[in-house]
Amino acid sequence: YDNTEPVVDHFRDEGVLVEVDGEAAPDEVFDRIRDVVEA
Repeated sequence: YDNTEPVVDHFRDEGVLVEVDGEAAPDEVFDRIRDVVEA
């Protein structure tokens, strides 16, 4: 986490980070990720 947090912060600051809630059912998480990638 210590190594990835600065990377996540960088992309968040650039406005290109999309966060997807991974707590849903796997098919729903996949659909959300696919929607983001295809946008």
